Amino acid sequence: MVIDPSDLITGILEVTAGFFQFLNCRQIIRDREIKGVLWHLTFFYTSWSLWDVWYFAHLGQWFAWAGTWVVLSASVLWLHLAIYYNRDHE
Repeated sequence: MVIDPSDLITGILEVTAGFFQFLNCRQIIRDREIKGVLWHLTFFYTSWSLWDVWYFAHLGQWFAWAGTWVVLSASVLWLHLAIYYNRDHE
């Protein structure tokens, strides 16, 4: 099996982005509030990740595809936490 370097690099970048997004989730849980953050941006990146799941599979870029699931999972969790903690303050 030959590994496409662009697939591997994209996969590493996706996993790294997901890791940082999970750190954001951890911070929301610690703070129990959302302040100064545009949730629209995370919604956009979540939508983009949904597209990437299909797109990378279509291209056969399986490292990028797997990494996209990490970003997508973290983004969905972040949105869930944002909605959950934001509803308590309204």
